[in-house]
Amino acid sequence: MVLPPPRPVDYDVFMQGLVQAMQTKAQTQAALQAQLLRLQLQFLRSMAMVVRTSWRGLRGWLRLLLRGRVSPSWQKAG
Repeated sequence: MVLPPPRPVDYDVFMQGLVQAMQTKAQTQAALQAQLLRLQLQFLRSMAMVVRTSWRGLRGWLRLLLRGRVSPSWQKAG
């Protein structure tokens, strides 16, 4: 059994398809990188808000403790 010869390749069409695929890949990667950067910045902003809020509460509690208006919990048990 003899196989028929392969069909001729139109290299212009092949190269156009290859270039288009590479451009699409580059655009997709750029969009994904931009989305990842936005998510990272959003996460960092959220974490900064948590830390800032926690620090404000701790700072206020320390101020009251140093002024003697609040006693530490370990001194109450005695």
